[in-house]
Amino acid sequence: MFLRKTLIASLLASVQFAHGNTSFPPSELANIKRLQASSLATDSECACNILTKLFDNKLYENGSEIYKAESTHYWNARGTPLPRCVFVPTDPNEVAQAVVTLGLCKSQFAVRGGGHMPVPGAANTDGGVLVAMSSFKEIKVADDEQSVDAGAGLNWHELYSVIEPRGLIVVGGRLKTIGIAGLTLGGGISYFTSKYGFAMDNVRAYEVVTASGAIITASATSDPDLFWALKGGGNNFGIVTKFTLAAYKAPKVSAGLAIHTEADVDKYITALADFANHHEEIDSGAGGIFVLLVIPGKPETQAVQQGVTVMVRTVQIGDVVNPAVFENFTSLPHVFSQYTVSSLAQYVEPLDSAYQAGSEIFGTHSMLVDEAAIRRMWDTFKEATEKMKHIQGFYTAFTSQPISQSAARIAKTNGVGNTWDIDDNKPYLWWIISTHWANSSDDAEVIAWQKNIREKLHAMNVEAGVALDFVYMNDAADDQDPFAALPPANLERLKKIRDQYDPEFVFTDLVGGFKLDGNSASREWKKDEL
Repeated sequence: MFLRKTLIASLLASVQFAHGNTSFPPSELANIKRLQASSLATDSECACNILTKLFDNKLYENGSEIYKAESTHYWNARGTPLPRCVFVPTDPNEVAQAVVTLGLCKSQFAVRGGGHMPVPGAANTDGGVLVAMSSFKEIKVADDEQSVDAGAGLNWHELYSVIEPRGLIVVGGRLKTIGIAGLTLGGGISYFTSKYGFAMDNVRAYEVVTASGAIITASATSDPDLFWALKGGGNNFGIVTKFTLAAYKAPKVSAGLAIHTEADVDKYITALADFANHHEEIDSGAGGIFVLLVIPGKPETQAVQQGVTVMVRTVQIGDVVNPAVFENFTSLPHVFSQYTVSSLAQYVEPLDSAYQAGSEIFGTHSMLVDEAAIRRMWDTFKEATEKMKHIQGFYTAFTSQPISQSAARIAKTNGVGNTWDIDDNKPYLWWIISTHWANSSDDAEVIAWQKNIREKLHAMNVEAGVALDFVYMNDAADDQDPFAALPPANLERLKKIRDQYDPEFVFTDLVGGFKLDGNSASREWKKDEL
């Protein structure tokens, strides 16, 4: 490893800065090295000491109110770690100084945008340095209203609310508190994915700080390899501080919510399969969230009901209440329904998700659309939940995400592509199991249950010939590897781009999350690799 890193670094040292729009100033590098040399500390202690001297008013230690607020700003309470310190930069230059410092100190660190990723270590760190992007809230609409600059610390509702008065939308998250950065770097499913592609397909430029401290604006014409790699490449290449997103005119959307009972599940599955197979033929500007929620034990509050609940959320671009594209769902018997015309911002505003409200885990696989297979999966899943009645606060959802041919086709026709390179010859269903529970003492049992049922359902689909290898990063479990199923040539290209922009493997070895080499947790920096 040492020889490989040394060789890569020596070959690419000049290239590293030649690519950058702003190279890291030699004087600042010398200053950081001087501070490092005068410190006896190592790892995160070294980094926190240097960052305190560089940015005393932006570095927070345990015990301060800002430390507490930033270190707990996570949707998932599972294993919430305590960073050694929290750094809250306010501009890309400060991010660059932090990245260089962290690399020199060999300090574990994490970068947090919205804090919605449930995989421990992906956006938080235990004993490392937390780089909180809370101050990156810029929103700037281009004069021609064809694009909008969005800071990496925003959530989607914050962005939707600002561009709403102009009658604009962007392709982004479906819930209020999901962060722009994590969703987009992981691909990003939207209500409008069938019409405009995934969130990553709608990024026109990334402002990104690389491991060398270079501040780069990557686009189709500037650093195009890095631009491509960031479309689904996760956090392996740098810290994105700003996204330039394509904007579209859509003053109003037709939005719906319907609640059904267990008695309606059979008809719901038929409607789901039909929608997944054919909705793009009717209206590609339509999407939804399709959920089978199970609460096997007695619920903790009266706000939810024990048993099975079917929830269907639908959104279509336009101002027609109850549009025809969703008629297979709207014709189902329901215990509650609401169909309105509003702005996208108004629709997602109540779709909040409380932070630190319990432990969560996701897990996902993909499949061809097959109604019989969906029924088998549901029956098996429902039966398995009965074993978890004794877990306090336990509930779990089987959510279906139809992915149309047109969604995959966008990347094949936009001249850039993305890292996934999904076949656009047939529609797919990406399914996710999301599970909640109250107490950390139940972590091991619930996580094991979640993994077992996830892989059992996937094995059933393999046997039926309808399973696919693709794993969607933003819904993947801790133990899954979303990069393993990419086309081999794409994975190899990603690794070469990583070697070019991060020859010291700073974002591979010091940062958690899903890695190109298959690691899904932050690794210790081994001394024999230095």
